[in-house]
Amino acid sequence: MIARYFLKLRVLIYSLSARPYLRSLLVNAGWLMADRLLRVLLGVFIGAWVARYLGPENYGELAYVVAFLSIFQALSALSLEGVLVRDVAQGIDRAGRLIGTALYLRLAASVFACVAACVIVYLLRPGDTRCLLMVGMLGIGMLFQSTDVIEIWLQSQMKGGLSVTAKALAYSFASVVKVFLIVYEAPVWAFAFVLLLDAILAAWALVFAYQRYPTPSYWLWDDLVARSMLREAFPFLLASMAMVALARIDQVLLRQLSGDHALGVYSTALPFSSVSQMLAVAAFVSLLPRISSLRLSDELMYFRRLQQCLALFLWAGVLIAGIVFLLADQFLSILLGEAYADSVSILKIHVFSNIFYFLGLARNLATVADRRPLIALWSALTGLMVNVVALLILVPRFGGVGAAWAAVVASACSSFLVQSLLDPNVFRMQLRAFNLLRLLKA
Repeated sequence: MIARYFLKLRVLIYSLSARPYLRSLLVNAGWLMADRLLRVLLGVFIGAWVARYLGPENYGELAYVVAFLSIFQALSALSLEGVLVRDVAQGIDRAGRLIGTALYLRLAASVFACVAACVIVYLLRPGDTRCLLMVGMLGIGMLFQSTDVIEIWLQSQMKGGLSVTAKALAYSFASVVKVFLIVYEAPVWAFAFVLLLDAILAAWALVFAYQRYPTPSYWLWDDLVARSMLREAFPFLLASMAMVALARIDQVLLRQLSGDHALGVYSTALPFSSVSQMLAVAAFVSLLPRISSLRLSDELMYFRRLQQCLALFLWAGVLIAGIVFLLADQFLSILLGEAYADSVSILKIHVFSNIFYFLGLARNLATVADRRPLIALWSALTGLMVNVVALLILVPRFGGVGAAWAAVVASACSSFLVQSLLDPNVFRMQLRAFNLLRLLKA
């Protein structure tokens, strides 16, 4: 019986790849997956080496800076990605105005976010010049990340190979620099500088890639486009900041309640839990243009594809969580050593939050295509409130393990349970996604 289901799955994959309209989609998704896979491999192994070199205390400080800046990075991005991908896919003749306006908006937001981050960290940690220096370097990096609008253009036109190659070269070079920093025993702030270097190189590489496949028209600023983008993206921006806070508040509160050492141990487990999220995001970005187009052209096929995406994302999360749970002991002991022995139990718990993260990401395909940003906002706010309450209850007693349990509970609430109130139709589709046999018979 199992063999028959696997045969049906192979037939399903073959039939999808044989269709002309999906072939370019699959190729583009393949490029995105390759980029994320490269980042996963380099991030896991180089990141583990960095953690062993810095030790829990210094690594915890670096993790705190990255977590703190993440909220401001969400602000600098303005959550224009989903709106921009959809609008470019639905009207390529307006690409120049759309991309140009989005770039100027992101540059302005990045300047504001950088200044705000530096001011706030100065007020929170007066006299901590090293922390302020690292926040400043990462803040400057947000300016260069504004060029990510180029990647959105290339992805919307199924030219993902160009942007993937460009950014992969930049990321690989930055990873090599990290190795040299370890060999020559560089201080912790130097590793923050590498993150800035990666942003600079990636921006330059994207500009180079864009020259090979530019938009049909020049980039221009358009007041009407800017107002329309900001008006529609604002709820997504609030949701994005809430989601980033949801993902990072555990590290911030853990440091406040338990110190840098506990945060360092906890933070080393997170990359092994969240690396698969990069692959899921790559799939989301690749699928969004097609799902958005179907929403306008074929409603029946739209719901059919959405149901398939919900099931595929959910069971991919289950599979990855199971594999990580089984291999966590051996893998972390080899890569991190005895100093991070407590990371194993944290990872085994935290990885199950990915199941609901994947399911929520697939749900966001409908949220963007249906232009219902308030669903994303209320989902994220619900998860954030649940997470904060759970952290305050569990962290003082259980430390990093308590933070891991809080992440699982918050993810389940924000990505799944709350949908029963916000969008009952999608919630029913999420429930059907748990039926693996339905997916194999599709």
